[in-house]
Amino acid sequence: DTAQLEKAMEGALAEKGLLENKNGETSDLAKDLVQVVLQNAKAEPIRIFGPGHKRRLSEQWGIDHTFSMPLMDKIAANGDAGTPFVLENPDSPQSKIYRDLAKSVVSEVAKAKFSSSRPDITYDSDSHMIQVDD
Repeated sequence: DTAQLEKAMEGALAEKGLLENKNGETSDLAKDLVQVVLQNAKAEPIRIFGPGHKRRLSEQWGIDHTFSMPLMDKIAANGDAGTPFVLENPDSPQSKIYRDLAKSVVSEVAKAKFSSSRPDITYDSDSHMIQVDD
């Protein structure tokens, strides 16, 4: 959110004594710096696993449901404080992602629990590998 970024930038400049001029007004330099940062801030999400990672996961592992989880300071702060982000922000797009993920987990667990065929899982101690056979 650009408003949050702008506020954070102004706070950082204020801490360094660079926000206000001698008259106590926001300096032109500070305004220009904030605008340059805002103009160059990435609007697109950063894809740490590269484009197409959900499709690759699905194809490689047969995962029906894949999600891109938002990495947000607020979500981490809520977790650290013990207040789930989804309870504090139930109508946010991020909360919808977490609700959809929870529904998919329930669906996948039900499929595994009630499926007539389960994979055979073995451990090969010579090669130190786990083998999964359908």
